[in-house]
Amino acid sequence: FMPPGSFVAMRVRLLSYRGAIKKRLRLLQEAEADLMVARGLASTKEELDDISYNLAGVFAMLGDRDRALLELKPLPGELLRAVREHRYDYFASLNGDPEFRRIVENNRGSGYPRRPKLSEAEESGPS
Repeated sequence: FMPPGSFVAMRVRLLSYRGAIKKRLRLLQEAEADLMVARGLASTKEELDDISYNLAGVFAMLGDRDRALLELKPLPGELLRAVREHRYDYFASLNGDPEFRRIVENNRGSGYPRRPKLSEAEESGPS
């Protein structure tokens, strides 16, 4: 048994994770597709911010500066710290860009916890 809505939440999380993994594997079009589907199903700010972070990395790796910066601008400080940590790999194409540097250096808020924990029902899956 899964509580109402938990199937969608699990699907969002799995698509988001899969998109992030594909980004790391440089399967960028596939990563973008998974992340866009996850975005369409996401319902919390935390989910949407995490998806935006990963999309920003995908767009930066594809050389799409404008779309990458558009995804980065609304991110909280916690995720911008992650961007700073990856400025030489995922975000290398933007590292010298003045607007990119302004976004990631001027927003150092604490944000929110990285990921909400799965509920017991979500961890056990369908019964």
